[in-house]
Amino acid sequence: MSSYVCLDCGERVSKMLGHLCASPLSAAGSPNPKQAYGDRKVPLHLNPPAALAYMALGFRDGAVKYGPFNWRQTSVEAQTYIGAALRHLLAWQDGEELADDSELPHLAHALSCLAILVDAQTGGFLIDNRPPAGAMPTVLGQWQKPGLPQHPPEPDRPVPVEPPGMPSPLAEIHDAGEGGSFMSNPGSFTPAHPW
Repeated sequence: MSSYVCLDCGERVSKMLGHLCASPLSAAGSPNPKQAYGDRKVPLHLNPPAALAYMALGFRDGAVKYGPFNWRQTSVEAQTYIGAALRHLLAWQDGEELADDSELPHLAHALSCLAILVDAQTGGFLIDNRPPAGAMPTVLGQWQKPGLPQHPPEPDRPVPVEPPGMPSPLAEIHDAGEGGSFMSNPGSFTPAHPW
């Protein structure tokens, strides 16, 4: 079972929703009344701007080639975008920075592919043609080096939490140590964590 850490008070809790934070740093103790409402919204300010710029470059290239938001005009197959994202990631991993056809960063194309998958899945126009579930999680666990922790180390800093009675998109945050944090999706699917 996952546990979470309140950024304001540092308390480790099993579920952030409903956590009663007594810290004066919480929105409940803020002199700004808008903070309590703003803190409940999706934290778009946590997106790395450079990644958003790269993604925009990939989307501009796609808009020129196929038309803007073309994947919303007809359902798209998951495997098409999984394959494209993997090709761009693997080319980048092998040392190639730019795609030959667009002269744009491979990472820009990979981010765009992943964003299309998320948009199509959440929008209901994804053709989920992934193969039946396989053994990848088992294999990864089986071949994990001995002595590694099952989860990221404890945080060095507290994690923010919402005031009582105010559920938030920030409610379930997994701390990933120095690498940042990853938010659980409370919707119909939960993305796998990268550790």
